[in-house]
Parts: sequence; structure tokens; C-alpha cells
Amino acid sequence: MQDTNRSLGRFTELTWKDSFNSGQPLIDGQHRGLFTVANELLVAARAARPKQELIDIVHRLMDDIVRHFRDEEDFLESIGFVELDDHATEHARLVSKGRALLDAFHGDNLHLAELFQFFAYDVVTRHMLGTDRRFFPYVGDHV
Repeated sequence: MQDTNRSLGRFTELTWKDSFNSGQPLIDGQHRGLFTVANELLVAARAARPKQELIDIVHRLMDDIVRHFRDEEDFLESIGFVELDDHATEHARLVSKGRALLDAFHGDNLHLAELFQFFAYDVVTRHMLGTDRRFFPYVGDHV
């Protein structure tokens, strides 16, 4: 587990900033919640918590992501967001990749640092703080 601590040492906790808000309360609350659970995973991993505890946190994180993506797609559909199909396709790709990585971690075929990187980089940085910003300009008229 010491290798895990060293590998995860390069990651810092995710910090929510008000500039990350879309203006849609449900979406913003879920985004903040995903930051919280991702940080919980990082802290648990650095503390060398038992693997099952880490798996439980990852399952909760995946469940939260799936619920968030569903809620976000429902909202985007309700406002007539023209890029909804592309956005939903990206959500499906991320969920599929997350589940595959979780399966690999379950089977001891993936290091926890790689799984955390997926959540921190692919889901949070690239998607939530990148791709999601494309719908932010449309939120104000529909809150």
C-alpha cells in the first residue's frame, strides 16, 4: 500500500470555486458533491484504508456520477440544449470507462492512482470544468 500512497501523493484535493457554478442549483450541488466524494477517496487511499473501503467509496462515486449525468441530461433536455445528444454520448462514454476501470481495480489489474486520475481528470477537469461549460450560457434563462 505504500506504493499507492506515493503514487497518489502527486494528486491534490479538488477545491470547489464559485466560478465553477453553472447557475443551476441541482447541477451545481451535484458537482460539489462529486468533488467531496473524490476527495474522500483520495484521503482514504493516502491513509491506506482497506481495499473494500476504497471500493465502497468508488462505487458511491460512480453511483453519484450516473445520477448526476441523468439529472443533467434531463435538465439539458428541458431547456432544449442543442448539443444534448453529443453531451449524452460523452456521459455514456465516461460511465462505461469508469465501470471498466472499477472492474479492473476489483480484479487487482489497475492501480488506484489510475482510477483516481480518471475521476479527477476525465470526469472533473475535462468534463465538469470543460465540456459542461458549453451549456452554462443557456442556464440563466431556465433557472
